[in-house]
Amino acid sequence: MDFGRLQVRIDLIADRDGAAAVNGLGTVHHVAMAIADQDEQLRLREELVRFGCKVTEVRDRCYFKSIYFREPNNVLFEVATLQPGFTADEDPATLGTGLKLPPWEEPHRAEIESALAPIRIAP
Repeated sequence: MDFGRLQVRIDLIADRDGAAAVNGLGTVHHVAMAIADQDEQLRLREELVRFGCKVTEVRDRCYFKSIYFREPNNVLFEVATLQPGFTADEDPATLGTGLKLPPWEEPHRAEIESALAPIRIAP
C-alpha cells in the first residue's frame, strides 16, 4: 500500500450542548486509523499537542505502535502504524489460524480462549 499519496481529513466539531461520549452497549469503543509510519505518527502527535489535545505517549502494541486522544465530546481516537504488522510473529501462510496474544495478555489466555466461540473452517 502506498499511503504517500492518500490525503485524509477529519473535522472534529465540539457540541458544547451535547452529552459526552460514554462507553456502553451500542456505542463505539474507539475509532482507529492507520498512519504510514512512526515518523508521521510523531509529527501528528506533536501537532495534536500544539492544538491542546491530551495525547498519550507512543504505545507499543507488538503489531503496531499507537497514540490515543479524545475528541472534544470524549470519543477515543487511535492512530496506529502499519508496521511491524500481524506477520511479526506468524507466517503469512498460517496467518489467523491460531490465537496470538501480546505478552501482557498471555496470563489471561485460558480465560480468553474459554470465551471464544469455536471456528469451523469450510473445506
